Amino acid sequence: MRLSSSLLIAAFLAGCASGGANLNADATNHGVIAGVVKLPSEIADGACDKLSLVAMADGQQVGRTSIRQSRGRCTYEISRVPEDTELTVQVKSDGLSCPNGGTLAIPEGKTVRVKPGVAALYDVAATCGA
Repeated sequence: MRLSSSLLIAAFLAGCASGGANLNADATNHGVIAGVVKLPSEIADGACDKLSLVAMADGQQVGRTSIRQSRGRCTYEISRVPEDTELTVQVKSDGLSCPNGGTLAIPEGKTVRVKPGVAALYDVAATCGA
Protein backbone atom coordinates (compact mmCIF):
# COMPACT_ATOMS: atom_id res chain seq x y z
CA MET A 1 0.00 0.00 0.00
CA ARG A 2 2.82 2.40 0.86
CA LEU A 3 4.59 1.68 -2.41
CA SER A 4 1.52 2.47 -4.53
CA SER A 5 0.85 5.67 -2.54
CA SER A 6 4.45 6.74 -3.02
CA LEU A 7 4.26 6.07 -6.75
CA LEU A 8 1.02 8.04 -7.03
CA ILE A 9 2.53 11.03 -5.21
CA ALA A 10 5.69 10.86 -7.33
CA ALA A 11 3.63 10.77 -10.54
CA PHE A 12 1.58 13.76 -9.37
CA LEU A 13 4.68 15.78 -8.52
CA ALA A 14 6.30 14.90 -11.84
CA GLY A 15 3.19 16.10 -13.67
CA CYS A 16 3.20 19.39 -11.76
CA ALA A 17 6.88 19.94 -12.45
CA SER A 18 6.61 19.33 -16.19
CA GLY A 19 6.08 23.07 -16.75
CA GLY A 20 4.03 24.82 -19.41
CA ALA A 21 0.35 25.58 -19.08
CA ASN A 22 -2.12 23.21 -20.65
CA LEU A 23 -4.27 25.62 -22.66
CA ASN A 24 -6.91 22.93 -23.23
CA ALA A 25 -7.40 22.02 -19.57
CA ASP A 26 -11.20 22.06 -19.35
CA ALA A 27 -11.21 22.38 -15.58
CA THR A 28 -9.50 25.79 -15.70
CA ASN A 29 -10.85 27.26 -18.95
CA HIS A 30 -14.12 29.05 -18.39
CA GLY A 31 -13.94 31.79 -21.05
CA VAL A 32 -16.43 32.21 -23.87
CA ILE A 33 -16.23 33.91 -27.26
CA ALA A 34 -19.57 34.45 -29.01
CA GLY A 35 -20.85 36.21 -32.06
CA VAL A 36 -22.50 36.17 -35.46
CA VAL A 37 -21.18 35.37 -38.91
CA LYS A 38 -23.31 37.27 -41.40
CA LEU A 39 -23.21 35.65 -44.81
CA PRO A 40 -24.29 37.33 -48.06
CA SER A 41 -28.02 36.96 -48.72
CA GLU A 42 -27.37 35.06 -51.96
CA ILE A 43 -25.80 32.14 -50.09
CA ALA A 44 -28.33 29.38 -49.42
CA ASP A 45 -29.64 28.18 -46.08
CA GLY A 46 -27.57 25.47 -44.46
CA ALA A 47 -24.35 27.37 -45.14
CA CYS A 48 -23.52 27.48 -41.42
CA ASP A 49 -22.71 23.77 -41.61
CA LYS A 50 -19.89 24.67 -44.00
CA LEU A 51 -18.23 27.16 -41.66
CA SER A 52 -15.56 26.43 -39.11
CA LEU A 53 -14.44 28.72 -36.32
CA VAL A 54 -11.43 28.17 -34.13
CA ALA A 55 -9.74 30.03 -31.30
CA MET A 56 -5.95 29.83 -31.28
CA ALA A 57 -3.59 30.52 -28.36
CA ASP A 58 0.16 30.28 -28.87
CA GLY A 59 -0.39 28.35 -32.12
CA GLN A 60 -2.61 25.77 -30.41
CA GLN A 61 -6.35 25.36 -31.01
CA VAL A 62 -8.36 25.83 -27.81
CA GLY A 63 -12.00 25.63 -26.82
CA ARG A 64 -15.09 23.92 -28.14
CA THR A 65 -17.07 25.44 -30.99
CA SER A 66 -20.77 25.29 -31.69
CA ILE A 67 -22.40 26.95 -34.75
CA ARG A 68 -26.14 27.33 -35.39
CA GLN A 69 -28.29 28.77 -38.17
CA SER A 70 -30.41 31.59 -36.75
CA ARG A 71 -32.47 34.24 -38.58
CA GLY A 72 -30.51 34.04 -41.82
CA ARG A 73 -27.11 34.15 -40.18
CA CYS A 74 -24.80 31.89 -38.23
CA THR A 75 -24.45 32.31 -34.49
CA TYR A 76 -21.49 30.72 -32.79
CA GLU A 77 -19.98 30.13 -29.40
CA ILE A 78 -16.47 28.98 -28.56
CA SER A 79 -16.51 27.80 -24.97
CA ARG A 80 -13.85 26.56 -22.58
CA VAL A 81 -11.18 29.00 -23.73
CA PRO A 82 -8.52 30.35 -21.36
CA GLU A 83 -9.24 33.72 -19.79
CA ASP A 84 -6.75 36.61 -19.78
CA THR A 85 -4.93 35.16 -22.80
CA GLU A 86 -4.49 36.59 -26.29
CA LEU A 87 -6.69 34.47 -28.57
CA THR A 88 -7.04 34.68 -32.33
CA VAL A 89 -10.47 33.82 -33.73
CA GLN A 90 -10.38 32.42 -37.26
CA VAL A 91 -13.40 31.84 -39.51
CA LYS A 92 -13.04 29.54 -42.52
CA SER A 93 -15.47 28.32 -45.13
CA ASP A 94 -15.40 24.70 -46.15
CA GLY A 95 -16.55 24.68 -49.74
CA LEU A 96 -18.80 27.74 -49.67
CA SER A 97 -18.88 29.72 -52.89
CA CYS A 98 -20.87 32.64 -54.19
CA PRO A 99 -23.52 32.13 -56.89
CA ASN A 100 -21.80 34.72 -59.13
CA GLY A 101 -18.69 32.52 -59.24
CA GLY A 102 -16.75 34.83 -56.94
CA THR A 103 -15.03 33.75 -53.80
CA LEU A 104 -16.44 34.22 -50.35
CA ALA A 105 -14.36 36.90 -48.63
CA ILE A 106 -14.03 36.44 -44.88
CA PRO A 107 -12.02 38.94 -42.80
CA GLU A 108 -8.70 37.78 -41.35
CA GLY A 109 -8.65 36.45 -37.80
CA LYS A 110 -9.07 38.89 -34.96
CA THR A 111 -7.24 38.88 -31.65
CA VAL A 112 -9.46 38.99 -28.57
CA ARG A 113 -8.84 38.72 -24.85
CA VAL A 114 -11.54 37.09 -22.72
CA LYS A 115 -11.95 38.77 -19.35
CA PRO A 116 -12.90 36.57 -16.39
CA GLY A 117 -16.66 36.18 -16.14
CA VAL A 118 -17.37 38.14 -19.36
CA ALA A 119 -17.93 36.70 -22.83
CA ALA A 120 -15.86 38.27 -25.61
CA LEU A 121 -17.98 39.26 -28.61
CA TYR A 122 -16.76 39.09 -32.20
CA ASP A 123 -19.04 39.49 -35.22
CA VAL A 124 -17.93 38.81 -38.79
CA ALA A 125 -19.48 39.93 -42.09
CA ALA A 126 -18.52 37.88 -45.14
CA THR A 127 -19.00 39.20 -48.67
CA CYS A 128 -19.09 37.78 -52.18
CA GLY A 129 -16.09 38.95 -54.18
CA ALA A 130 -15.99 39.50 -57.91
